Order: sequence, then C-alpha cells, then structure tokens
Amino acid sequence: MYPLLRRRISSTYAAASTAKNRNALYDTYIQAIRMASDRVVESEDGGIVAFVTNGGFIDGAAAAGVRKYLMREFHDVYCLNMRGNARGAGDIRKREGGSVFGGNTQAGVAILILVKKPGAVNGGGELHYHDVGDYLTHEQKLAYLKENRKSSIAWRRITPDEHGDWIGQRDAGFDALIPLYGEDGAIFQLDSLGAGTRRDAWICNFSRDALADNTERMMDFFNANIPTDNPNWSGTDFKRTPWTDRMAKNGVRMEHDATKIVTGVYRAFCKQHVYFDKNVIHRIGRQLRIYPAQGHTNLGIALSEKDKNNPLSCLMTDAVPSDAMLGITTKYLPFFTYTANAKGGYDRTENINPAALALFRERLGADDINNAGLFCYVYGVLHHPEYRSRYAANLRKEAARVPMPASLADFHAFLKAGQELALLHMNYESAEPYPLEEEWRGSPRMEDRFRVGTRKMRHPRVGGKPDETSLIYNDHLTLRGIPPAAHRYMVGQYSALRWLMERYHIKTDKDSGIVNDPNDWSDEIGDPRYILDLVKRIITVSVETMRIVDSLPPLSGAG
Repeated sequence: MYPLLRRRISSTYAAASTAKNRNALYDTYIQAIRMASDRVVESEDGGIVAFVTNGGFIDGAAAAGVRKYLMREFHDVYCLNMRGNARGAGDIRKREGGSVFGGNTQAGVAILILVKKPGAVNGGGELHYHDVGDYLTHEQKLAYLKENRKSSIAWRRITPDEHGDWIGQRDAGFDALIPLYGEDGAIFQLDSLGAGTRRDAWICNFSRDALADNTERMMDFFNANIPTDNPNWSGTDFKRTPWTDRMAKNGVRMEHDATKIVTGVYRAFCKQHVYFDKNVIHRIGRQLRIYPAQGHTNLGIALSEKDKNNPLSCLMTDAVPSDAMLGITTKYLPFFTYTANAKGGYDRTENINPAALALFRERLGADDINNAGLFCYVYGVLHHPEYRSRYAANLRKEAARVPMPASLADFHAFLKAGQELALLHMNYESAEPYPLEEEWRGSPRMEDRFRVGTRKMRHPRVGGKPDETSLIYNDHLTLRGIPPAAHRYMVGQYSALRWLMERYHIKTDKDSGIVNDPNDWSDEIGDPRYILDLVKRIITVSVETMRIVDSLPPLSGAG
C-alpha cells in the first residue's frame, strides 16, 4: 500500500521532479502521513488519522503534492498550526513563539486530523484550519491545548488554490510578470548561486595575511594526504583542514596562488578576503563566468532565493558574493559575464537578454532603453514595499519576476531610484558618516579606542528593553542618536545595522582554532576608525535607502 500512496502523491505534484522536492517528499514525517493514511484511504468504511507532526508541510513548496493528495482523498482535513518554527530571524522568528515541545526544537509543530467517510470524496474535501497565534510562549501553547477541544476551536474554512497552497496563497497575477532568470525570455541570461565554501574559517578572513597562511597550511596538509589508491577516501580533520568527499575524490595536488585571494562579500555590508579557487570552494556555481580572475570587474544583484521562512531581499555588490550573503541561499544576477578567448584572456558581455530588452522597448515605445537602464529598473522594483507585500507568498515559493511598468514615466522613476540605490549600496564604504554622539568611558589607549572585541556590539537595555537609539560599540565607547530609519532598512533577516553588530567582532573557530579579527582589516587598509565609521556610514545608507524607497511611485503594470 505504501508504494501506491507514494505514486498518488508524486502524480499530483509535477514540481516533485526536482531533487530538492523529491527529497522533501521522503522526510520522515511525510512517510508517516503516507503509511498511516494509506490504510484509511483504501478502507471502504473510512476512518480517522491523527498526527502531531512537523508543520513544514503546511506551506512548504515541496509538500504541495501532499496537500493536494490529502484534499483529494479525505472528506475533512483539520490542521491546527502550533507554530514555533525557529528557522527564521528577527520579528518573523519572534512571531512563531516557543515550541509546544519546549527545549531546542527547531521545527514548527502541527496537529493534523484526517477524516475519511464511507464513499468517494467528490469535488475535494473540506479544509478546516486554525493558527494558534503570534508570539505565544511554550507555556501559553500548552495552556491552549489543555483549555480547548476540537469542537471549541474557531476553525477557518479554506479553499486551497491551484498550487495546492493552504495558507500564504499566491497572487494569481504573478505568472504574468516577467521572469528575472531561469526561463525563456527572462531578463538575465545567466544566474549563479553565490560561492559556497563549506570551510569558511580556512578560506575567508578579514586578514589577507592570515588567509594566505591558513590556505597554505590547508593545502600542505591535503597534498601530504592525497588519496591515491582509494577513490572513496574522505580525509576530514577539522583541526587541520576540512574536506568534502567530492574534493577528496579529485585527488588533485594543490598549489597556493596568492593572486586567487580576492575581496568577497561574506554577509551584507561585510567584506572579507576569500581564496577564490574552484578546487577549495565546495560549490562555486557559475561564479568563474562572473569573476574569472583578479582585475575583472563586475556588479550584480544579490537576491534571496525563494525561502518560506524569510521575505525577499536584495543587495547590489561589486565583489564576489557568498552563497549566504543575505543570511539565506543567495542568487546572484550579474550585469556582465566573461568567456575565455583564444588569446588567453576573457571577452566581456552584458548579461541582459536581448529579447527582454526588446520587449520593454516595444511595450513602452522607447528605443533608447538600454541594458543598464533595465538593470537599474529591476533593482528599483525589487525594493518596492508594495511589490514585496503583494507577491510575498509567490516570492517565498517561486523565482522572482517583475512587472512591466504602466508607462515610460514609471519606468524612468524606478530606473532613477534603482540607480541611486545601486550607487548607495555598492559605495557604502564612502558614504558620509551619520552624526552620532560618541560617549567615551575611561581613558583607553589610542590604539584601543576604535577596536572591537570578542563581544558583539549591542544596544544598552533600559527598563528591560533594548534602547535602539544607542549602541555599545566596545568597552570604551557608546554611540547615541541612532534614528528609527536605521532599523527600517532590512536586508534579509536583519537590518543593515544589525548585520554589522552580528559580524564585526573577534571570532575564534571552535574546530580549527583560527581567529577571524575584523580589526585586521582596519590595520591592513591603514584606517583605525574603519569599523566605527562603517557603523555610522551604514546608518546613513539605511536612512537614505528608506528615503528613496518611500519616494517610489505606486506599483502598477503587468507582465
């Protein structure tokens, strides 16, 4: 019976053809639903199946086939969403509340009751859904379960949409928009995931000298232990160097090359040196067609890949992006691509699809629209609050698309905003520092005044709550006068300022003992105030970003 149910689920969800979705359908809790439901579905008398299970199937894109199957085979489906998903961040995480199981449980929890009556389910079953609510603690959720029965819950009747979505149903107009990548007619011809190292401590560092030393030691160890006679060898010694099976099987002797140390964007507004080599980066994607070697410049839009736990975010950068630059899986849409030529160099091509450019020119009646203009238009639209809210459900489950503007005037308004945002975000290190008040304590040595320590920057607490107008920079300095707009500008999970608070502190990798010290970056560029001024500059960037975003025209148009 289990294979029969598996075929039914798979046949109702064509998207399960991707490896990611196939794997999701074989998760343990999905298997449990399959096996237990199968008996009831095949019984002439019907029956009831009840689960306390991982809540990921409620809105996960990969589980759409499961949801479709349940609605097709059961007369009544009751779903009580107890929330508690700990995989988001910021307010998204807080709204999920505590886990009903307490402890360190990461997954959300749901109670699922499936009712099969005698006879066929004609026209699909009825979905009864209830969300326990935002911000509830573990204790409050337990109290809710003790105080309520199925009959006392205010169930909401939901009609699933064509995608099988129960909650967070998609805007039907999204399909009419113009795809950014991955389809015929998409605006960008090439896209790539950011560089995924799988060994950040060894090949990413604020210090170029430390990175050179770490990568040399890593390669020396590997060269001394190349698996010459066992293709299945996997040498993983995290205190010396971490290898994946794929790299170990290559068995290629490595030569250190200092020219492969480039500037990368490790996280939003956080540059580090990275050893950019396909032999040591676990998944380099198509990045070598975007940044083929030192001296070859580019710029591109880092875009959060569809993720149900986080809203869309994007950030323009002109340095090699990591695959988690935005805190989650990051897609990169470059303006240029490079192709090796017969002379040993590279030919550079603009990455905008000619067919997409022609479409915009035709629809708007403007032959002077160029690739750079379309590039900036996209960046402007991606920041529009209405775009992000209207298509939030789509963007969590599908690749991004953008509308065709209703008029040439709208196109130019978004182009101008996108251009301003692009320059602001790429040139953040030269923005004017925001005039914060510096409150000093004690008499620190001059060489220690601007250095950060092992403890993260943090907001002081006043009355038990963080005072977000102030920031404790280090043991000697508190900054005051942070404006609210600095916290409004969100990049992925955090505000731009919060990214600095998270990343700019001294960190020691527990496995290798490698130290990553952001003060080294300041020392190497000869600017002891770099980190302090960076905090002030990012506040300026945040304020200016929100000024531009707030001035965007209404979103209009269609694909």
